[in-house]
Amino acid sequence: NQVPRVAEDLAKSILKTAETLGRELLVIATTDLTHYEPHEVACNKDRLVIDSILRLDPETMFRTVVERDISMCGPGTTMTLLYLARTLGSKGAKLLKYATSGDVTGEKDWVVGYASIQVLT
Repeated sequence: NQVPRVAEDLAKSILKTAETLGRELLVIATTDLTHYEPHEVACNKDRLVIDSILRLDPETMFRTVVERDISMCGPGTTMTLLYLARTLGSKGAKLLKYATSGDVTGEKDWVVGYASIQVLT
């Protein structure tokens, strides 16, 4: 059930729990991006997802994943993080690094995309 409504509900539950416990949050969400596409295709698809993450826009990210058939493993975790970030007043996000498995192995026929993104407070 990796859909926006579930991610938003989970974000609300996380916030409520943190408030109840009187705790600060450190949230780490993990996913890889496009799977087993040619390097150029993966980079193009991943750029669309990354752009919506950088804008803290979970709805557009989800729509992009569905409409562009992007095989990202963790859209739910990523959307949850984005809903949390927006609710907590994040100032945006910063792309730290993007690469594909082909950048490491040299095999660019079938790659997996990876990004490291920091959500700013």
